[in-house]
Amino acid sequence: MIKRDFLLGLLVGVILSGLFTAYYLNLDRSDSTSEKVSQKISDKSSQEKMAQAMQDEINKIEDMLKDDPNNIDLLTTLGNYYFDLGKPDKAISTYEKILTIQPNKAYVWVDCGIMYRQKGNFKKAVDYFNKSLQIQPDYKQALFNKLIVYRYDLQQMDSARATFKILENVAPNDPHIAAFKSELGL
Repeated sequence: MIKRDFLLGLLVGVILSGLFTAYYLNLDRSDSTSEKVSQKISDKSSQEKMAQAMQDEINKIEDMLKDDPNNIDLLTTLGNYYFDLGKPDKAISTYEKILTIQPNKAYVWVDCGIMYRQKGNFKKAVDYFNKSLQIQPDYKQALFNKLIVYRYDLQQMDSARATFKILENVAPNDPHIAAFKSELGL
């Protein structure tokens, strides 16, 4: 029963994430201003419905966690919902719990680091990206996020350039490489 509910929640999460992505990708493609305004009003209602659906899933997951408080899959899904809803404190708390149970989850270190960045704790964000890279040295997401924090938040260009050089070796064909290379004056 728990596994079925978890899988249902996961499916809803994937669908909602897809809808959020579609919304943001198509937001400014209307031809006229009135169409854009109408679309944004309509989309706001859709966003509210999606947020409510996500909150309903959060409530279900929290109930399931009462019976299985260390379930990594449930905790990961819960943390990701908080992440998607822009609730960094709750996401961090959930991710930190995961990391106390299984500290070898590179992607959790990155997601938690992103939440610390959102809260303005840039040095802690970099620390978390570095912990992720200790587990998986070629983890592109950790490198990208570390580069962004060094370049835009901490404005440490030497550190940004050093991180870029590693990233360039890890993902030489990534379409973002050329833009960062130009941005960093390399």
